[in-house]
Formats: sequence, C-alpha cells, structure tokens
Amino acid sequence: MKFNGTEKQNLCAGQILEEAHLTAEQTDNLLRWAGPTLYAQGVMDAIIVIDNRRNLAAYADSLGKFLKLSAEEKHAVAAAACGAVSELASINISAAAAAMGRVKSERKSAASRENGKKGGRPKKES
Repeated sequence: MKFNGTEKQNLCAGQILEEAHLTAEQTDNLLRWAGPTLYAQGVMDAIIVIDNRRNLAAYADSLGKFLKLSAEEKHAVAAAACGAVSELASINISAAAAAMGRVKSERKSAASRENGKKGGRPKKES
C-alpha cells in the first residue's frame, strides 16, 4: 500500500498500519473511505492513519459499518453531519462578527480618547 504524505509520514503510517494487524476488510475500509484516497491504486492518506493510530481498527470497522448503510441512511448521516457543521459554523461566524464589532467599537473609543488628549480640533480665532 502507498501513502500520500511526506516520506517521513509515509514511513510512519506504514509502520502504524503494520503494527495494527488489521484484517483485509479493515484495510479495505480504510482505503475506500479514509479519504483523500485513490482506491484503485491502493493509495491511502498517511495523516488519517497517523491521527487514528490509537484506534485504527475501531475506525476501520466504523467505516465498514457506514459502507453497509442504505442510501437513505447514508444520506441521513451526511445531512446530520452537514447540519452539525453548519450550526457550529454559524455560531463561530456570529461570535466572530460580535468580536469584530467590539474591536471596531474599542478602536473608535481609543481614537476619540487619543484625539481628546491632543486637544481635538483647533479653535477658531475671531
């Protein structure tokens, strides 16, 4: 099996995969679903293997269970995942917008205080 990482990552991922003693089905699940992958060429994402080294077999099994879901079930899982990500993103966007508003407000306050120290606009002479 080939990996798509750096030379060092590929070496590490190969070692992890060997030590995991995965079944042929688990390895196939990883190849097929632990994307970005080129399944027909036997290329697997090195980072996914490295990041999941502690529970690689369980991860491979869960990917296999996903494979066994019906089309409707897969769609429901995907929709739920998209919903969760979207909800989290909107919370983060709202928080970021609020933070930007505070920053702009603080900048305006600081600028007006700074202008006040310098005496503001010069007085008109009569």
